Amino acid sequence: MKITGMWIIVFLLILGNGYAKTITIATGWRAPLSGDSLPDQGSDSKLIRQVFRHMGHDLKLDFMSWKRAYEITKSGAVVASFSWARTPRREKEMLFPDNPISTSVEVGFYKHSRFPDGLEVVTLEALKNRELKIVGVSSYWYETLFEKMGIKAHMVPFSPLAWRMLDAGRADIFIENKVVGIFEVQKTLGTGKHLEYGTTAPLKKQNLYLVFSRNHKDSVKFLRLFDKTISQLKADGQLPKHISGQSQTPN
Repeated sequence: MKITGMWIIVFLLILGNGYAKTITIATGWRAPLSGDSLPDQGSDSKLIRQVFRHMGHDLKLDFMSWKRAYEITKSGAVVASFSWARTPRREKEMLFPDNPISTSVEVGFYKHSRFPDGLEVVTLEALKNRELKIVGVSSYWYETLFEKMGIKAHMVPFSPLAWRMLDAGRADIFIENKVVGIFEVQKTLGTGKHLEYGTTAPLKKQNLYLVFSRNHKDSVKFLRLFDKTISQLKADGQLPKHISGQSQTPN
């Protein structure tokens, strides 16, 4: 019988650690990537669960606010959290594996009725020069950049509030992950409402990661095994090979 590299990893784990144990990871709600009521608890959750299963461990996901998920991981109360983009601050506070779990394509959503000829915005600088009314979500990747670039934006704590502002004409544009935006606008405003919105060219592409705590005793062990396992799964054709380790940090 041929023993693949993947099974070698599992055998070594069992020999070294005994029986598999359940690992708890913190995350937030961001459909369709993660959510306790989604099929497989979301696409990112499904991928991570698959990797940990091949690592020889069951996975328990604790869903909570994104801020709390990040903070309890940072403190070492749990070993890891997802899905997070790489930023200079997070690199200092967390451990990032080489392999991301997905790639986020960030676009600007706008109403067709407000901009019937489309909205040509390809950079944040262009967004500033257009003097558009911008709505954003606090803690998203662009909040600090807006402050540095002097871009005025109305920041709200939750994305449904941003969609309602956009729908009511109180904002011109909302920057969001394209897949997430198409899902959320329908959940917030009704089925088919995404057809009333257009999107700009991608303003940013960024990889999303499972990040590991710098203050948990098992973080380095799990990070190395996670990287080794996900690389092997891609090599064996069990995960998309287009998920690469080449990330774009904020401009």
